[in-house]
Amino acid sequence: MKVEINSKKNATADIVIYMIMAIVIAVILIPMIVLRENYYFTVHDYLDSWPSLFKVLRRGGIFFNPDGQMPILNGMSASYLYFDFGIYRILNFFFGFIWGEIINKALAIGIGIVAMYQLLDYIFPQNLSKNQKKILALAYAITPVYPLWSISFAVLPLLFRIFIFYYNNPQKSVSKKIILFLMFGFFVYFPCIGIFVVMLWGVGIIGNIIFSRKININLIISLFLMGISSIIFNINIVIYMLKGIGLNKSLLQKNVDRTFTESLKWLVLRMKAGGVSGQYHANPVVKTIIVPVCVIGGCILFILYFRHKYCEKKRMLLIWRNSIIGIAICSFIYSCDENGYIEIIIKKILPMLKGFNFGRILYFNNILWYIAFAAILRAFFSEGNKRIAAYIIVLLQVINILLQRGYYQNTADNTLYYSEVKQDSQRVTYKEFFDVDYFEKLKEEMKYKDEGVISIGYEPAVAMYNGFNTLDGYICTNPLDYHNEFRKIIAPALEESDELAKKYDGWGGRIYAYIDGYSVEPDKEKNIEEKELLINTEAFEELGGKYILSRCKISNAEELNLKLYLDMDSEDSIYHVFVYTIEK
Repeated sequence: MKVEINSKKNATADIVIYMIMAIVIAVILIPMIVLRENYYFTVHDYLDSWPSLFKVLRRGGIFFNPDGQMPILNGMSASYLYFDFGIYRILNFFFGFIWGEIINKALAIGIGIVAMYQLLDYIFPQNLSKNQKKILALAYAITPVYPLWSISFAVLPLLFRIFIFYYNNPQKSVSKKIILFLMFGFFVYFPCIGIFVVMLWGVGIIGNIIFSRKININLIISLFLMGISSIIFNINIVIYMLKGIGLNKSLLQKNVDRTFTESLKWLVLRMKAGGVSGQYHANPVVKTIIVPVCVIGGCILFILYFRHKYCEKKRMLLIWRNSIIGIAICSFIYSCDENGYIEIIIKKILPMLKGFNFGRILYFNNILWYIAFAAILRAFFSEGNKRIAAYIIVLLQVINILLQRGYYQNTADNTLYYSEVKQDSQRVTYKEFFDVDYFEKLKEEMKYKDEGVISIGYEPAVAMYNGFNTLDGYICTNPLDYHNEFRKIIAPALEESDELAKKYDGWGGRIYAYIDGYSVEPDKEKNIEEKELLINTEAFEELGGKYILSRCKISNAEELNLKLYLDMDSEDSIYHVFVYTIEK
């Protein structure tokens, strides 16, 4: 009878957990499916880049032609985009941006749940219930990350699990499943995630050889297959890195001109910030729930172990300790990279990797925090009624993630705060941001014939998306020659602002023309007073420029030899564009 009652309780618990998971996933996906073009996506480092670049590649018929000439930046080669042939690109090609994003999000959540569950089930085979693992896996899977990398993050826990299994279970024969590593490059974005997996896998192999004095054939072959797969799916990137062509590699010049005390303080502050908040591309959302639980629980574990030597908690203490050490190491590397120390070393040892962001090893913290979190739950909340407390804590973490209102987490804005966001002048939907109808009419009024344009006060991505031959744009890896030629156009503005000059010369991913007092962030406010524009119109014309699409009237237009060619406003659009051209 007891067995039957327990079985019914477990079945009921399973149903409840699956219902919770279904509701959470529905809350995330249904607004995207229903709203589609009226969904509020993140603009910064999202709408301001990928949709436009995909549209350009599709429009030029060069989506899979790395040597194709793009109809932007004076015919820049598509090879400079460093595009891979991974799943994110395939989804966008076959389904378009909106549906590509929806499917990408659904796959990332699904894969993330399965992968994290597999990892937790391997590390915590007993006493952490299956349903606890499912909710933990759900929390990890819905954590917001940069969409291009979301499936990469989803796959990471499974790679962790496979590595640990091979490491702990050396076999003389080669596993048949190992052939699946040939798909590594398809699912894992190599330039930002995959390269760290390969590097750490290699370090793990070396450690395994040193400590066991044996060669683990499965670890070695899987590394080899990951390398082959990365080359196949990123052949464009590999070729151009080997060629060493003249690229502006999006190198942010970090400030290393500090005293020892200042540098030490900076390292500690960045290490703390990175460890808790991550980077805005992948915030682990651990500050409110997971960090306090891990810190308090970890301290109690240490006290209990050293006072009473509780053997049953020793394994959880070791797992917690190793996870925290891993977080500290990743955060330290991130801090060193932010401070510029790694760049100094790389310039001398591996100049071809100059500009590579080694601080992104911080992304592994997203997994390590959840392992540490699970260890604390297993140590203190795995028996009897205490399990209910564990469910409550993890569900609070899930709710905490859903309520986030930051980069790449738009669920709350498109559900709870939709009406509020609609009234925000600086929040725009996908449709409002690109406004195809408005710009089609603008091109018609201009009698536009593929002449070169730049945008002032607007994201160049909007003009790019709508078929203009933009001389400006957000492209992190661009031709160094072109980067220097465009600098001549904005030289007057850079001479007036050291901050802009450092930003353009030190990073340069955004090839923009600026006007004092206005950012390029979208804004529904149209009552803009005229402003002075600092550009070299001769350099603009020499680079093939003809039109300037400005957010405001240019006060010194006559001085720059510019004339107002068209003034177009629309009540149905957030845009009011003043089109200027060089007076002949």
